[in-house]
Amino acid sequence: MNRFSPDRPIFAIVCILAVVSALVSGAIYPYYAMAFTIAVTLCLFLSMAGRAGYALGAVWPAWVLLGVTYISSFWTVSLNLTFSQAFYLSAMVSFSYLAAFSVADDRKYTLLRLLAGAAAAVSVYGIYQYYAGFAHTEDYLKAYGASGLGLPNIGVSSALLVLESRRAFSTMLSPNVLACFLAMVFPAGLAVYGAARTAPGRLLAASALVLMLGAAILTKSVGGLIAFAAGVAVYITISLVLHGGSSAKGTFFWIAAAVIVVVFAGYFVAYERAGSGFLGVGSSFTDRLGYYTGSLEIIGGRPSLGSGAGSFQVEYFSTIKPGAGETRYAHNLPLQTMAETGALGLLSLAVLFWVFFARCIRGIRGDEGMAPVYAALASGGAAFLAHNMVDYTWYVHETAVVWWLYFGLAAAGDTRAVKFEKPMKAAAAAIALVFSVCYMKAGIAERYKDDALRVLGEAGIATASAARSGPVPGEAVRLAGMAAAVKPYDDNYRAFLANLYEGAAYNAGPMSARLAVEQYEEAIRLNPLYPYHYRDLGILYMKFGDKEAARRMFEEACRRYPAGRRLAGQLREAEK
Repeated sequence: MNRFSPDRPIFAIVCILAVVSALVSGAIYPYYAMAFTIAVTLCLFLSMAGRAGYALGAVWPAWVLLGVTYISSFWTVSLNLTFSQAFYLSAMVSFSYLAAFSVADDRKYTLLRLLAGAAAAVSVYGIYQYYAGFAHTEDYLKAYGASGLGLPNIGVSSALLVLESRRAFSTMLSPNVLACFLAMVFPAGLAVYGAARTAPGRLLAASALVLMLGAAILTKSVGGLIAFAAGVAVYITISLVLHGGSSAKGTFFWIAAAVIVVVFAGYFVAYERAGSGFLGVGSSFTDRLGYYTGSLEIIGGRPSLGSGAGSFQVEYFSTIKPGAGETRYAHNLPLQTMAETGALGLLSLAVLFWVFFARCIRGIRGDEGMAPVYAALASGGAAFLAHNMVDYTWYVHETAVVWWLYFGLAAAGDTRAVKFEKPMKAAAAAIALVFSVCYMKAGIAERYKDDALRVLGEAGIATASAARSGPVPGEAVRLAGMAAAVKPYDDNYRAFLANLYEGAAYNAGPMSARLAVEQYEEAIRLNPLYPYHYRDLGILYMKFGDKEAARRMFEEACRRYPAGRRLAGQLREAEK
């Protein structure tokens, strides 16, 4: 009897996840991220039935980076933010391992073809959207709003704002994310075109390339231009080294050269017609300069270890300049990594990319038949890295899936990987078990919160903030309490429960008000740098008529967010 080999079913699931992740936006379908994680975790357990030691050793730089992320929880300023980022990275690293485990050389072209096909489909929708679909989407959003989509009102407003800018975003709800995705997959399309042996195959590959290029131009993304330029430049360099531009295979060089001309011309025309001036980078450049300056201030405070993974979004409040906006991301991957996990995190990130590009170079030199695949991986990785110097697609599911897939494909060809079969299997099983339990608890807590919001909605209360101003159903309070109990380190659940206790005080009296104070204080303890927890507690004290306590809370909020105009106004109100 043949021993069961899990690599075939795992390969099929890797293919499905890679394609579906391009077609389903996590911003619209938040449960897809959970489904992705569950699928990856189950495959991780399934891989233990095969020879997993090689692949686990092959992706060792990813495990190191993940380890640093989890270790930062010991000194983080917000345990919830750190675990959220660590859970996200766990799913991506596991996906990369599964690619390394299940994708042999003959399957790599299959994956690249699927990616190119998915990118072509996304591009078709983006082009349609730009020329015909925006009007239909606007009408739908305005007609159905938050109730029709299951999104908060702010989500509908943001979507309408994107539509008004007239930039294609296809399935990804962000022009910049779409541009990065296409820049990463475009070299894969070039490899597929070069490997095509029939006229119909070359025609399909060429059509996919044209569609990707057209949709990328319609995003009008400067970051996308940078990513395209970096990816194509790497592909040109590899083509010149391998073929010198003179052989039949040197066609890749001429395709890539033509792409650069078209991309630059396309972006120039698109921006000029939009009336933004050449590349229209004014406010975008100013915003990013503020992000980078703030990042350097944060790094200066804790350069060695950082403030914990995911902490940038709360650390940044103290560095925001007057008039600047809030952000969760530094829009520069090295700066955010060092701000959150210090020099140790930056070193592990550098090793990750170094090993990736080194493996791609070895693959290009080692096997002429597979050289186009490794050239596509290196070029797509270069596009992703370049884009993350000016944006945050490292943290976006749709683009991160492609990067971690590329890393896994490059690792699958590294025959020098460490092979410690049993210890590696035991470590992976332990990681998968702990991660599964923690992620399952997070999913249960989110379900309790959703149920509480549903009960509020049935009572005519649209949001948790609105619940603070009137009587709240006891069932909603009970469900919110269960969510906080399942995930006790999450300050957001504590604040949510405090909101409901505050509203319940209209019926239940002083006891609920005291419970609201306790929950706000617990939220502050869990995330002491977040200014809005102090503000919310200050507002509650104002309701009590305790202006002195309210003033202290507003002062604390302003100290953590000096540029917050509304906070300053609330402080002045408490001081009257």
